[in-house]
Amino acid sequence: MGTYDITNFNTATSSATVPVIKNLFLEYGQIPVNILKAVYEDQQTGLKKESRATQDNEKMGLCIIKSLTYEAKSHLTTMNLSSTK
Repeated sequence: MGTYDITNFNTATSSATVPVIKNLFLEYGQIPVNILKAVYEDQQTGLKKESRATQDNEKMGLCIIKSLTYEAKSHLTTMNLSSTK
């Protein structure tokens, strides 16, 4: 499956509906936070914890974080702190 597992998300409102696939990079901002959180939790503690997609996702995240400037990292940290209040 390659990057499909880690960059595409089904945003359909119900499992009975036709899948609505959104690409994380091409359709950024159109994936609801609750879907991203559910996928993250499944990858961290669920059945997919030891999957290749989870490993790929972690490596991709580290690569992105390492490529950010200090200012960008500071901005993300500020945004994260304000969203958890």
